[in-house]
Amino acid sequence: MKRILLFAVLLVVQLGFGQVSNYIFTESAGTYTTVSGTSAHASGWDDSVTANTIPIGFTFNFNGIAYTNCSISTNGFLTFGTTIANYNEFEPISSSSSYSGAISAFGIDLIDDNSREIVYTTTGTSPNRVFIVQWRQARRYYESGRMDFQIRLSETSNSINVIYSNFYLNNSNVNVQVGLRGASNADFNNRSLTSPNTSWDANTTAGTSAGATCRSRNNNQPSNGRTFTWTPVPPTITSLSSTNGCVGSTITINGTNLTGATAANVRIGGTPVASITSISSTQIVAVVGSGTTGLVTVTNASGTATSASTFTVNPAPTTSNAGVDQSGNSASYTLSANTPTVGTGAWSVISGPNTSLTQFSSTSNPSATFTPSISGTYVLRWTISSGSCTSSDQVVISGCVNNLITNGDFATGATGWTFA
Repeated sequence: MKRILLFAVLLVVQLGFGQVSNYIFTESAGTYTTVSGTSAHASGWDDSVTANTIPIGFTFNFNGIAYTNCSISTNGFLTFGTTIANYNEFEPISSSSSYSGAISAFGIDLIDDNSREIVYTTTGTSPNRVFIVQWRQARRYYESGRMDFQIRLSETSNSINVIYSNFYLNNSNVNVQVGLRGASNADFNNRSLTSPNTSWDANTTAGTSAGATCRSRNNNQPSNGRTFTWTPVPPTITSLSSTNGCVGSTITINGTNLTGATAANVRIGGTPVASITSISSTQIVAVVGSGTTGLVTVTNASGTATSASTFTVNPAPTTSNAGVDQSGNSASYTLSANTPTVGTGAWSVISGPNTSLTQFSSTSNPSATFTPSISGTYVLRWTISSGSCTSSDQVVISGCVNNLITNGDFATGATGWTFA
């Protein structure tokens, strides 16, 4: 028997690296609604796979990667990525094939049992569209009995629903693979049912290996409308590195499931950050942009996280200019720093014979008078502050007041002086 697996495709944007093993699984009693759509496989299908150009109809994020296309296998699953599965692929989750991901509703060797097409369609309107792939009256190869099922991909939430209906299987057991696979079979999120005479409803458990399977036979099958759902884990923000920062500084955001966020979707008070320096599942380091004070949010394909505390964005202070260096024999010096338009300025003495601030007529006046109490060289700093953000510049004042001899008598000479 030839078997061809259909493969999902067209990677559009890589947002980050995720793990399908982190997806949340739930199940419910839903409603199965038959749809009509475009034929992926004509009636009479068996062991076939489409090209990787089946349009989803919107951007769907799976395992941290955005796709607009996929490929569909007759054998109960679809895949993503540029590699197409082999026609004889019946175990899409445990397979070592290099497709980027797989969603398996009923992974096993299947065949058309009643001249029904496998169809796909996209329903709804943005941002709540749903892509549906439907198998009708499929049959397990070598066995009698029919089944219907659908794989549904939801826009925005990027959740996955597998809905089952009309299962009329014979009493022969066939083990099938149900669940998700990531970029390799080391990343999986699947279901297991090994007990005989047990319905799938509320009785499957999380698989402990990529090769885990669910029994399928007349007393091991899902009821009409049974819905298996996998939902990406939303991000969380657990802490911020600080409570304030200036434009151009960095902010470190700590949390979980943060991969997949872009600079446009990391926001402070609703304003995007300027850029992202680094990103991992647990931390984002971003450059603060010109924006407003407020809560920090991180949005990726799995949802939005919001910080518990507010981050204050301080405007960047005016670039400091301390003025020109001065030297001479003056008893005092008039300083000429710039007047800030953003922030406030303050003088300080970085080095010199005396670092007392009382030598300034005013520490906040850019044109203050500096009167050194002891002769020598002084390095003064003019710092402009805006919140926690600063800009500073230095000026050198060199004076030799104490080297002057006033009213001195040079007739007899003086130690240390050279007569001209």
